[in-house]
Amino acid sequence: MGVLAASLPHSAPAQAEINRCTAPDGTSIYTDRECSALGAVERLPSERAEPGSGISRPRLPAYRGGCARSVHQLIQQMTMAIDAGDVNRLAALYHWPGTSYSHGQRLMDQLQRVARAPVVDIVAERAATPVVATQERGISSTFASTLQISRNSRAAPGASRSPPVALRVHQSAGTGAAPSRTRFALHQHLGCWWVSL
Repeated sequence: MGVLAASLPHSAPAQAEINRCTAPDGTSIYTDRECSALGAVERLPSERAEPGSGISRPRLPAYRGGCARSVHQLIQQMTMAIDAGDVNRLAALYHWPGTSYSHGQRLMDQLQRVARAPVVDIVAERAATPVVATQERGISSTFASTLQISRNSRAAPGASRSPPVALRVHQSAGTGAAPSRTRFALHQHLGCWWVSL
């Protein structure tokens, strides 16, 4: 009987794959469904090499140029530039107006450091929503602020949210080293989205 059990095919339990998606407004969505089913797109290319795996960076599609018309496009272009290790491609996403030559040189050095490490994730940060506590007759100010927060959190799903103000780039720093984070401010200029340090 032991031989029979050993000869039967063994199937491992199926594991659900979690997809990291980005909605058109730049918000992150984590789901077990396809991103397209939610009207979103995949956040990071699926054929990326895992940090520390010893696998070289994948060949990426040719750069087509143009500016990022949405935060989502900007995240995609930043991911591809960093995955390719291409500081010039990353610099093409930078908001340069008003930058002096010497400051530009220092910025290129910083961008080069960012372009060297593999991306783990890029997250859009939104400005904190201000909460105004109102004092109602017979209600303590602490309870009133709790009510205000509760009312704000029940806003309609289609209610407008503040646009992202920054992108936080999480990167692998190599074997055994702590991951690094770089925060890029976001700028909208001439109908395009740009980053700056």
